[in-house]
Amino acid sequence: LGFFTDNPNYRTLNNGSSGFTNYSNVYQNSLYSLFGRVDYAYNDKYLLSATVRRDGSSRFGPDKRYGIFPAFSLGWRISRESFLSNVSWISDLKLRGSWGKLGNQL
Repeated sequence: LGFFTDNPNYRTLNNGSSGFTNYSNVYQNSLYSLFGRVDYAYNDKYLLSATVRRDGSSRFGPDKRYGIFPAFSLGWRISRESFLSNVSWISDLKLRGSWGKLGNQL
Protein backbone atom coordinates (compact mmCIF):
# COMPACT_ATOMS: atom_id res chain seq x y z
CA LEU A 1 0.00 0.00 0.00
CA GLY A 2 2.71 2.46 -0.86
CA PHE A 3 5.22 1.73 1.90
CA PHE A 4 8.90 2.06 1.04
CA THR A 5 9.48 -1.45 2.43
CA ASP A 6 7.40 -4.53 3.22
CA ASN A 7 9.30 -5.08 6.48
CA PRO A 8 6.72 -4.49 9.27
CA ASN A 9 9.44 -3.11 11.58
CA TYR A 10 9.71 0.01 9.41
CA ARG A 11 6.03 0.78 8.81
CA THR A 12 4.57 3.76 10.63
CA LEU A 13 1.12 5.27 10.81
CA ASN A 14 0.26 7.34 7.70
CA ASN A 15 3.55 6.49 5.99
CA GLY A 16 1.85 4.65 3.12
CA SER A 17 -0.60 5.68 0.44
CA SER A 18 -3.97 7.19 1.26
CA GLY A 19 -6.71 4.88 2.44
CA PHE A 20 -4.42 3.02 4.84
CA THR A 21 -4.81 4.91 8.10
CA ASN A 22 -4.11 2.47 10.89
CA TYR A 23 -1.47 -0.18 11.40
CA SER A 24 -0.42 -2.16 14.42
CA ASN A 25 2.49 -4.54 14.92
CA VAL A 26 1.29 -7.44 17.05
CA TYR A 27 3.94 -9.80 18.30
CA GLN A 28 3.43 -13.06 20.12
CA ASN A 29 6.53 -12.91 22.34
CA SER A 30 7.36 -11.58 25.77
CA LEU A 31 10.22 -10.07 27.76
CA TYR A 32 11.14 -10.33 31.43
CA SER A 33 13.89 -8.30 33.12
CA LEU A 34 15.39 -7.93 36.58
CA PHE A 35 18.20 -5.65 37.64
CA GLY A 36 20.15 -4.75 40.74
CA ARG A 37 22.47 -1.85 41.39
CA VAL A 38 25.01 -0.98 44.09
CA ASP A 39 26.67 2.42 44.48
CA TYR A 40 29.51 3.05 46.91
CA ALA A 41 31.49 6.20 47.68
CA TYR A 42 34.54 6.26 49.93
CA ASN A 43 35.30 9.70 51.40
CA ASP A 44 33.12 11.19 48.62
CA LYS A 45 36.27 10.83 46.52
CA TYR A 46 36.45 7.25 45.22
CA LEU A 47 33.28 6.01 43.56
CA LEU A 48 32.11 2.55 42.53
CA SER A 49 28.91 1.52 40.78
CA ALA A 50 27.89 -2.01 39.76
CA THR A 51 24.75 -3.07 37.92
CA VAL A 52 23.60 -6.55 36.94
CA ARG A 53 20.68 -7.04 34.58
CA ARG A 54 19.04 -10.38 33.78
CA ASP A 55 16.84 -10.44 30.69
CA GLY A 56 14.64 -13.22 29.38
CA SER A 57 12.98 -13.43 25.98
CA SER A 58 10.48 -15.93 24.65
CA ARG A 59 12.17 -15.60 21.24
CA PHE A 60 14.90 -17.99 22.39
CA GLY A 61 14.68 -21.66 23.28
CA PRO A 62 14.36 -22.80 26.91
CA ASP A 63 18.09 -23.53 27.24
CA LYS A 64 19.13 -20.01 26.10
CA ARG A 65 16.17 -17.96 27.23
CA TYR A 66 18.01 -15.77 29.78
CA GLY A 67 21.10 -13.59 29.57
CA ILE A 68 23.07 -11.77 32.27
CA PHE A 69 24.50 -8.34 31.50
CA PRO A 70 26.88 -6.83 34.09
CA ALA A 71 28.21 -3.25 34.12
CA PHE A 72 30.82 -1.55 36.30
CA SER A 73 31.93 2.03 36.78
CA LEU A 74 34.81 3.55 38.75
CA GLY A 75 35.19 7.23 39.49
CA TRP A 76 37.75 9.49 41.11
CA ARG A 77 36.68 12.96 42.22
CA ILE A 78 40.03 14.65 41.65
CA SER A 79 38.78 18.00 42.90
CA ARG A 80 38.63 16.53 46.45
CA GLU A 81 42.38 15.84 46.49
CA SER A 82 44.64 18.09 48.53
CA PHE A 83 46.80 19.07 45.54
CA LEU A 84 43.75 20.81 44.00
CA SER A 85 42.46 22.47 47.17
CA ASN A 86 43.98 25.87 46.26
CA VAL A 87 42.73 25.88 42.65
CA SER A 88 39.71 28.19 42.80
CA TRP A 89 38.61 27.88 39.17
CA ILE A 90 37.87 24.13 39.51
CA SER A 91 34.72 23.46 41.52
CA ASP A 92 34.20 19.79 40.67
CA LEU A 93 36.44 17.56 38.53
CA LYS A 94 35.81 13.84 38.18
CA LEU A 95 37.49 11.11 36.15
CA ARG A 96 35.25 8.15 35.36
CA GLY A 97 35.56 4.90 33.43
CA SER A 98 33.03 2.18 32.83
CA TRP A 99 32.50 -1.19 31.18
CA GLY A 100 29.30 -3.05 30.42
CA LYS A 101 27.99 -6.01 28.47
CA LEU A 102 25.17 -5.44 25.97
CA GLY A 103 22.67 -7.80 24.44
CA ASN A 104 19.55 -7.87 22.33
CA GLN A 105 16.90 -10.33 21.25
CA LEU A 106 17.36 -10.08 17.49
